[in-house]
Amino acid sequence: MKTVVLMGSPNKKGHTMTVVNELEKEMGGDFVYYNPYSLSFSPCNDCEYCHKKEGCCIQDDVQDMYKDLRDADNVIVASPMYFGMISGPLLSLLSRLQFCFSNTFHLKMKDPFKRKRGIFIMTAAQSWFNMYSPCRDTMKFIFDHMNAEHTAEILVENTDTVAVSEQPEVFKKIKDTAALLRFLGAAG
Repeated sequence: MKTVVLMGSPNKKGHTMTVVNELEKEMGGDFVYYNPYSLSFSPCNDCEYCHKKEGCCIQDDVQDMYKDLRDADNVIVASPMYFGMISGPLLSLLSRLQFCFSNTFHLKMKDPFKRKRGIFIMTAAQSWFNMYSPCRDTMKFIFDHMNAEHTAEILVENTDTVAVSEQPEVFKKIKDTAALLRFLGAAG
C-alpha cells in the first residue's frame, strides 16, 4: 500500500509529525513525503497552460509529487493550524493541483489520478467551537482534485498545553484509522 504524505509543518519533531509518524508505524506500507518547506516549487500562477494542454508547465519538484499521487492508494494531508487553516506553504503547494480540474473541465480528459483514500491530519494549539469547519471545506476541495475520498481525519487540539504524546485518545484514533485503511486496502 502506497501512501503520499503532504506535510505542512516545518517542524520535523513537532506535534503534526508525531501523529504522522505513529500512523505510518501502525499502517505499514510505503510512505513518500512531500514538504513545501523543503521543496523547490512555485505555486500556480494561472498561466492557463492546463486549459489547453495536459499537465502543468511548471517544471519543478512538484512534478515528482504528481507521479507519486497518480498511483497512490492513500494521501495524507497533514498540517498544524495556522490562522484557522492549513499552513500557507502547504496551500501554495496544493494550488498546483489546479491542472486536475482544468484538464478534466477544459480538455474533457479523465482524472489523472487513480481513486484513493484521503486522510486529513491537523494539530491545533487551542480549541474553540467549530474551529475545523473552514479546513474541512478546503480539504473536501483538495481531496476532490486528487481523486481521493475523504476517508478519515485525526484532529488534535490544545497542543500548547497538552503534548500529543500525552493525549491517549489521539493514539486510539491513530490505531483506528490505520486499521480502517488496512482493511480498505485489503478489500481493494
